[in-house]
Amino acid sequence: MIWRPVVAAENVFAVGLHRIGDGEDGPMVFRLSGLGVAAASGQVTLGHSHREALMNGRLYLRVYTRDHPAGAARGRLLIPSR
Repeated sequence: MIWRPVVAAENVFAVGLHRIGDGEDGPMVFRLSGLGVAAASGQVTLGHSHREALMNGRLYLRVYTRDHPAGAARGRLLIPSR
């Protein structure tokens, strides 16, 4: 996945991988990038419970910005069916 921000890098606080909780919002389980990062790449090793959450559509990305410190954008991660 290639993510191209529409927010200037200096206004991005973080991109986090979250697990859906009892409601829709859940805790951040991995911080994928930090302050001022416009583009990032890498990998995260998911433990059993996080892999299970991913397979069940219960993980999402959230982007935090200066104007939206509680989250500017959110997208659920889905595994394509084979």
